[in-house]
Amino acid sequence: MIEIQLPKGRVAFVSDEDACLQQWHWHVRAGYVLRREGKQDVLLHREVAMRMSPAMHKDGTVGFYDRNPLNCQRDNLSLKAVRLVTMTCPSREQLQALVSPEDFEYLNQWAWRQRPDGYIVRSFDGARLHQIVARRMGLDKKRVRLGVGGRVNCRRENIVA
Repeated sequence: MIEIQLPKGRVAFVSDEDACLQQWHWHVRAGYVLRREGKQDVLLHREVAMRMSPAMHKDGTVGFYDRNPLNCQRDNLSLKAVRLVTMTCPSREQLQALVSPEDFEYLNQWAWRQRPDGYIVRSFDGARLHQIVARRMGLDKKRVRLGVGGRVNCRRENIVA
């Protein structure tokens, strides 16, 4: 564990792998440890997160297990990276297997993608496939859920009001 001295007697902690971060002058603002780089603030916990996981995108979230933003050790950081590639596109045949025959021709006019959480959504607006099928069935899309088969089986018999 490496200690980084901060103004007003405060101390931030980083893991041994991040000892090179001592070379900069760090300070605390709004409880977080940061440094200035040009006109931009660089947060210490985000700097460590980027070193831990190069796939960490600037929109990913970093949390503190002990809720102490001065403790930026690797084992204290909780990373949730935003996926840059968030979709797989179902083919026409896959879409046909996911929905009932009476809905297929209507739904086939749009491009679809599968989100990381498993829901299949319309590419241009993010509308969920099962909610569109529910609307076509005359159900309130806000009150429907999927039964057996999880988030991908969007046949009429699988949609529960």
